[in-house]
Amino acid sequence: MAAAAMPWLNSSDLLRRFVQPAAVPLPQQPLPQQPLPFNPNEPQWPSMKTSLPGPASTQLMRELTDIQGEHMVQFFVDYEKSQGNYLVDVDGNVLLDLFSQIASASLGYNHPSFIEALTRPSNQVAPPDLKGVFTMGCGTCSNEQAFKVAFMAYRAPGCPSLSILSFSNAFHGRTMGATATTHSKWSCKLDYPSVDWPIADFPRLKYPLDVYAAENRQEENRCLEQVECRIHEYAKKGTDVAGVIIEPIQAEGGDNHASPYFFQQLQKICKENGAYFIVDEVQTGGGATGNMWHHQSWNLPESPDVVTFSKKMQTGGFYFKDELRPTEGYRIFNTWMGDPSKVVLLEEMLAVIRRDRLMENVVDVGRHLMDGLSHLQDLYPGQLDSARGTGFFCAVNARDTKHRDTLVKTLKNRGINVGASGPASVRLRPALIFQRHHADIFLDTFDSVLHDN
Repeated sequence: MAAAAMPWLNSSDLLRRFVQPAAVPLPQQPLPQQPLPFNPNEPQWPSMKTSLPGPASTQLMRELTDIQGEHMVQFFVDYEKSQGNYLVDVDGNVLLDLFSQIASASLGYNHPSFIEALTRPSNQVAPPDLKGVFTMGCGTCSNEQAFKVAFMAYRAPGCPSLSILSFSNAFHGRTMGATATTHSKWSCKLDYPSVDWPIADFPRLKYPLDVYAAENRQEENRCLEQVECRIHEYAKKGTDVAGVIIEPIQAEGGDNHASPYFFQQLQKICKENGAYFIVDEVQTGGGATGNMWHHQSWNLPESPDVVTFSKKMQTGGFYFKDELRPTEGYRIFNTWMGDPSKVVLLEEMLAVIRRDRLMENVVDVGRHLMDGLSHLQDLYPGQLDSARGTGFFCAVNARDTKHRDTLVKTLKNRGINVGASGPASVRLRPALIFQRHHADIFLDTFDSVLHDN
């Protein structure tokens, strides 16, 4: 039942009790001039039999309530029937998925190469100049352990009073150390004790970025000055800042962006103050933005000290510079040290990315998707604003939270699965195999939903 943390859930045992295998109907006519999909087994169009949740999902929710609680579940997915960019729920509804398990399903569902890869050996990929790696089970534990290597490398053994600086609206996980650096969701922090660690403002930029370049630079400088103030403030209190952790794009906090200049200057501040620069690429890593690692687009003078990963990378973990390597065994350790079977999938994912030139696809289709979002916000200025994104890491703001939630729910019931973040953002996280014709299906449906609202 671990999948219950996601907005949908698959349980093969429960599924067999309530749903009989059935073919998913496809449209009578294929799309005109449709290119061959990267996954030849995927449907051609969304198809909705019921509203969400359907009767089978509702029954499964009743069953789940007896053992766990169903509050996070919106519907149950049949992952065996899901293919490519389309997920199929237990009621036979077919949804074009622009959320891809919160940016985790790199090649969509049931990619033929993934199926084949489970019988072959595996390998890993690393950011340039970061040769050390620990694998973990998830992004949260990756960040938690990254804090530990920073603390160990910063000072000799003992129990010193050290801290990790983080940013407003950040999300770095749900374990005790990670929650001290998470500031975007009250449910991750309320009722839990927390350490006194410094927090600085993350830039609140205006969009489009090129129109507000001067104002945005001023905002970024204000936040950078605050970082330096916090480091000095905590040093005077006897709590040195051993590390600074930041997301390349704040995802859960509302798809907040910053410029390469901001990250370049932040790394410089870390160097000048002896703090380790930790980049949380749990959501942005693995090709979501058009680079394997989004920090590669910043033109940093050197690599970050630590890069954490999970989601699209199929397993959790973190890369680190040699100076952060623990000198004793079992300092960074857990029972399984990640999931070896996921490394098999990671190797195959990288091979498919190269073979099918998926990074080029992300850049091209990402531009097409952003052009469409920008056009829709121009058409519906009272409903949408602040379209932003890079590659397949895209978002647009609705006029308020209630309106955003209505748009997301309506899109789902018309066969389009998207996500939400921050106070009013609709966020898109399609798989790397998402193509222009998929984007057009989404944009046409989104247009009709906006027209009706």
